[in-house]
Amino acid sequence: MINIMKKVIFILILVSCKTMEPQSDVLNSGLDELPNYEQKIFVANHFSSDSIEGPTIYRGSLYASNGNQIVKINLDDGKKVDVLATPVPGAKFNGLAILDDTLYALDEKGKRIYEVDLEQGTVKPLANLDFSPNDLVVYKAKNQLYLIITSPVWESTVKGKIYSFNLTTRQVALLKTIDTKEVNGIVLDNENELWVNHHDQLVSLKLTVNAGELFAEEKSRTPVMPDCKYMDGMKMIDGDRFLVSCYQNNHLAVISTGGSSDILSLDTDIGNPTNLVVLPSGVVYVTIRNSKKGKDDVDIIEMVPRG
Repeated sequence: MINIMKKVIFILILVSCKTMEPQSDVLNSGLDELPNYEQKIFVANHFSSDSIEGPTIYRGSLYASNGNQIVKINLDDGKKVDVLATPVPGAKFNGLAILDDTLYALDEKGKRIYEVDLEQGTVKPLANLDFSPNDLVVYKAKNQLYLIITSPVWESTVKGKIYSFNLTTRQVALLKTIDTKEVNGIVLDNENELWVNHHDQLVSLKLTVNAGELFAEEKSRTPVMPDCKYMDGMKMIDGDRFLVSCYQNNHLAVISTGGSSDILSLDTDIGNPTNLVVLPSGVVYVTIRNSKKGKDDVDIIEMVPRG
């Protein structure tokens, strides 16, 4: 059952119409000011697992992972939630990406990449991995996926890594080892730079080809952001700004490549923000874990520009 909370004035970013869909990771909003937003519950107390991940938008629907299954949610009101495909026993899906009517899903627990046909709902494994993947991004021009691996905070010796997965050859290759743990979000910008977040900092990497092999060379890091601890989901909103979920701080942040940030506080009763997706319209959907709402348990919140 959908529970709709009272509207709360919320400060955020972006503009435009809800029906548009993102064509790339970079929205190029060109927005100079932060308009008022309304924050409300989009889906509540619906999923059986607290691990609601993804999410991604495609052709008017929001796709998210719920434990070992992928769900499709009607963007009009969130009331129609369908299981897209047969649940995969033992899987724990997290990162999702869509390219040409095909959804690619990472299985954190089973260490696999899956392919889901959006028309038929069929699921098939593409590759077995030697690591637990966390998030991914599509590089359409090269028919590649870029995957990141993270580690629990207590495994301090494990470093974050970025891998490429060639959708044609089905080959996995190591692109870069990041000298830190907690690599959680990844974005590809229009200049073929990869951006990843780790703990409380953003890292920029330039994709390069040497002797026919693809590498990622670290270019820069933003200053440490103490007001955005345990960065998780991340989306680029224009040429040099990112919207990032700050899991420990229970808020979102707009962070520039120069290191400045604006904090966007959430309702403290909502819980911890994990991943997010942004429409060119400015509508933002955020998945929530560890909800504090009791019977009004929140799975996904929606932020809508006012006026």
